[in-house]
Amino acid sequence: MSAFDPKRSLRQGTIGGAASKPIFEANSVMTQPFAPGDVFGVPLPDGSMGVGQVLSLEPDALNSVGCVFLAATVDAGVLSGAPDPIAALLTTPDLLKSGAWPVKASAPVVLPREEWPYEAYRALHWVGVKVTGSRNAQALLAAYHCLAPWDDWHDPTYLDSLLLAGVSRPHGVLLSRAD
Repeated sequence: MSAFDPKRSLRQGTIGGAASKPIFEANSVMTQPFAPGDVFGVPLPDGSMGVGQVLSLEPDALNSVGCVFLAATVDAGVLSGAPDPIAALLTTPDLLKSGAWPVKASAPVVLPREEWPYEAYRALHWVGVKVTGSRNAQALLAAYHCLAPWDDWHDPTYLDSLLLAGVSRPHGVLLSRAD
């Protein structure tokens, strides 16, 4: 067997030569359509789904998506918890586009535009705006629902900074560090 050549493998789209399984294919990436108002699920570690809604599409803000995340979860088709907004973030669109965050319905946007924390940056042509990775948003929901440690970040208050003004971390969140 010949030595592994990463440049050759990438040109061929395989790992380990022509007989290996492709690492990418031209049509392998599913693109799920989404639009403002779409309600989507966010998979949580216990198999339930967190709930989010697309607020806005922001191509000029690093091609991000404005999303609001709610306190409610869905398990076996049953909604539990209050559908109150806990965070409104510009997020990367990767998990929405791939269908990892499946769109389930469309509804009127639940959070008024004046409550979108990122809206103040629009007039500044998005200079200074923060875009949160979609996996970090998913981690926020997992920690909010006590399924992952809240403070397991370099900055133990990072997840607190993602919450909407006036929203506090819930009582009883898992902590990995002593307070």
